[in-house]
Amino acid sequence: MKQIDATALPEQERISYEMFRYLREQDARFYSSPLFEMMREMPISQMGGQHAGFAEQASGEAQFPFRTADDYRKNLLRADGFDRWVTHAIARMREGIGKGVVLPRVLVEKMLPQFAIALDGTVEDSIFYRPIREMPEAVLQADRKALADAYRTKIEGTIRPAYRRLQDFLKREYLAAARDTAGIQALPGGKELYAFLIQRYTNSDLSAQQIHDLGLKEVERIMDAMAQIQRQVGFKGTPQQFFAANRANPALYYRTRAEVLADFEAARTTIDVRLPMLFDVKPKADYVIKAIPQFMEQSRAMAKNLMSRRQ
Repeated sequence: MKQIDATALPEQERISYEMFRYLREQDARFYSSPLFEMMREMPISQMGGQHAGFAEQASGEAQFPFRTADDYRKNLLRADGFDRWVTHAIARMREGIGKGVVLPRVLVEKMLPQFAIALDGTVEDSIFYRPIREMPEAVLQADRKALADAYRTKIEGTIRPAYRRLQDFLKREYLAAARDTAGIQALPGGKELYAFLIQRYTNSDLSAQQIHDLGLKEVERIMDAMAQIQRQVGFKGTPQQFFAANRANPALYYRTRAEVLADFEAARTTIDVRLPMLFDVKPKADYVIKAIPQFMEQSRAMAKNLMSRRQ
C-alpha cells in the first residue's frame, strides 16, 4: 500500500484507500501486542462465539448453503474444525485463568443454558440434523441415506462430545475462576485494551471518560424529549411512572416473532429504494433478515428488547 500514491487517486478511491490503510495499521498494532493474547484468552461470551456460530451455521440458518450433497459433506468437515476449536478454546481459557484474564461470573452463568440446544433431545431432533430433515430434492436419492448416517455419526461422535467438553469445562473449572468484577477495564491490561477498542469502534481518540460524558449529555437530551412526549400524551406522574406504564402496556409489545420480522421486512422495502442513492455497486448476494436463534435470545439484550414494539 505504501507504493500507492494516494494523492493521485480520485476522491472516493482515496477515501477508501485511507480507510483500508487505517484499519490495517490498527490490525498490525493489535496483533503484535499483548492485547491480542488477552482477547484470545476470552474466545467466547454470552453474546457469541463459535459455540453459537457453529450451531447456527450447521443448522442451515446462516450463510452456508445446503443445496447439494457436497454442501452437506462440507458441513461434516466444519464439524471436525469445531471439535478442534473447542480444544484450543479450552486451552486458551486455562491460560487466561492463570493470568486472571477471565469473564465475569454473571456472563458465564448466562452462557451455560445455551448448550442445551446442542445437547438436549434425540439426534434426529437436533438442530444439527435439521439439514437432513429438510433435505432439498436436488440431493440425489443415492446420497440421502449415506448423508443421514454420516450426520448421525458426526452428531453423536463429534459434535455433541465437543459441546459437552466445553460445557463441562465452563461449569466445573471456569465458573469457579470467573471474576466478580464487571467490564474489560477490571482485567490486567484491561484499560489498554479498552482504549484500543474505543479507537477501533469509534475511529476517534476520545478517552473513555470523554465518551462517558457524551453519553450523559445524550441521556439528558433523551430525558427532555421523553418529558415532552409525556406532556403530549397527557400522562400525570413522574418519568419513572411513565416508563413503568409503558412497560406494562401490552399494546406496545409484539406478540410473536413473526410480527417482529414483518416490521423489519417492511423497513427493508423503504431501505431498498434508497440504496442506489448511496451505493453504485451492490453485492451479488442479497441481504437476509432472520430472527436471532432462539437458544441465544435470553442472553442477548437486543433480542429481548426487540419484543417491545418500536414506535
